[in-house]
Amino acid sequence: SLQHGGLRLASRDAGSHTGLHLAAAAGKERSLGSLLGFVPRGGRGAEDAAREALDLADDEGRTALMMAAMRGHAGCVDMLMEAGASVDLTDDRGKTARDYAASKKHRAVVDLLDGVESSSEEEESEEDEAGGKPKRSWLHKKDNKPKRRAAAGAAQEAEAEEEGDAGDEALEA
Repeated sequence: SLQHGGLRLASRDAGSHTGLHLAAAAGKERSLGSLLGFVPRGGRGAEDAAREALDLADDEGRTALMMAAMRGHAGCVDMLMEAGASVDLTDDRGKTARDYAASKKHRAVVDLLDGVESSSEEEESEEDEAGGKPKRSWLHKKDNKPKRRAAAGAAQEAEAEEEGDAGDEALEA
């Protein structure tokens, strides 16, 4: 049974949101990490059970990944993707997590969902290729969490700076 503190991970509030939805939408990485710790891993049928828990949809068809992407929480998007959340699901209006991120101009999240490498990661991959090692996307490396989080954080800072510059330009006009 998927339980956390006596409640099932699939328990829902009045708006049909699970704990994963709420933590992802609020950008609460520690809470999300705690909940993800209760997602089944290994063993018979664990992959299907994990996908079911990660991809539960609210009454509008939105998953926790969509909620995090919509709000621009790159760290939560990263955690959910790492846990195995499906990136290609659509909600009742046909929107994916990437669609939500793009519509809100959350570049860091779009890049994570697209698997875009940061410039430092691209250089590292090129060095690996030159050294005879197979070139692999940083999104699929097993030891990539700190690197992905750092890239997501840098992209979020750049977004915030761009938004600040746009606001300064509007004030000057």
